[in-house]
Parts: sequence; structure tokens; C-alpha cells
Amino acid sequence: MARANGEGTVRKNEQRGRWEGRVTIDYDPETRKTKRVTVTGKTRSEVVEKMKERQRQADHGVSADMMKMTVDAYLTDWLDNVVPGTVAASTARNYREYSRLWISPYIGKIELTKLRPSDVTKMMQALANKGLSPNSVRLARSTLRRALRYAERDGVIGNNPAALADGVRMDQKEGRFMPPEMAREFLNGVEGTREAALYTIALTLG
Repeated sequence: MARANGEGTVRKNEQRGRWEGRVTIDYDPETRKTKRVTVTGKTRSEVVEKMKERQRQADHGVSADMMKMTVDAYLTDWLDNVVPGTVAASTARNYREYSRLWISPYIGKIELTKLRPSDVTKMMQALANKGLSPNSVRLARSTLRRALRYAERDGVIGNNPAALADGVRMDQKEGRFMPPEMAREFLNGVEGTREAALYTIALTLG
């Protein structure tokens, strides 16, 4: 008898010295075909928690393939299918460039469901060490945060790592004013966040 979605097994892999769990996802009662997702951890409880998270995702309609999607693959889908028509063409081009130059090289290969706030903080630190201005680092983060907001809404991820990441302190001084076009791009990037109104007021007052 086939297992229902979310059922799985947990076992200790003695050779690798780790615990492994397999969760049944996407069971089709007509074809009796299933897809399973494997999770690993140092302890049994860690694996059980990861299995519960996979079950939560499945309950929200997240497929096994989506659970394995990388940040790169997700950003490509977001840029091609979500962004167009929601922002100005120039802003959409900027999002694509920010993703290509500032985000993908550092965290693009990480599976989306495994992305952590610390990964985003490390990305920002790497950009700062590369010599990017504080504003550019913030734009990279706000672009990622906006993209991941849709993944959070659709249940692919439980929270938004870009929103939870620690900021990076940079000593580089910036000018007091931001050009209008850059200001619009920045506000588009933070749209929908709790800080959006604060940023709007700050930019308005200079």
C-alpha cells in the first residue's frame, strides 16, 4: 500500500555518521507513482523537523521539484514570470542585473529551501569587501527580499531569509542625497516591507 503525502522513514546511516529521512511527496493515486525527498541531519530530531517542514510545504502545494529548486532557478522564474508588468521596464532590467551580478555569484547554487539568513549576510559582506557602495549592497538585499516574498507567500519557504539577515556595517561614506531614478528603484525594491513607509519619509526629507 502506497504511503500518503508526508509519511516517511528515518534511519541512521552508520557509514556516513548521519541521520537520513525520506518523505513521500506528490503521490498520484491513478498511476501509483510517487516522488520522495531525502533530508539529512546530525541528529534524529533535526531530521524529523526537516521532514515536518517538507510536509508543510507539500500541504501548501509545493512539489518535490520545487523543493530542490536553487536560488538561481527561482530568480530566473521570478524575473521571467512575476516581475514583468509589475514594475517599470527599467526597474525590471535593474532587478535582472542585480541578480546576475550581485546575488547569483554568491548564493545562486544554494537550494532555495536551504537558504539561511546567514547566507544572505555573507553575500552582503562579500559585496562590501568587493568594494560595492553601501547603497548597492542594500539594493542587492532588497531585490532578493522582494523576490523571496513571493516564495514565502506561496509556501515554498517558511520565512524570508533576506528579511531576517543581519545588516553589514560599512565605513564608506555616502552622499546625503540619492538621484531620483535610484530612489525610485530603491523604493520599488522595499515595496511591501514593514520599513517601506519609513524609507519613503526618509527619502522625502533628504
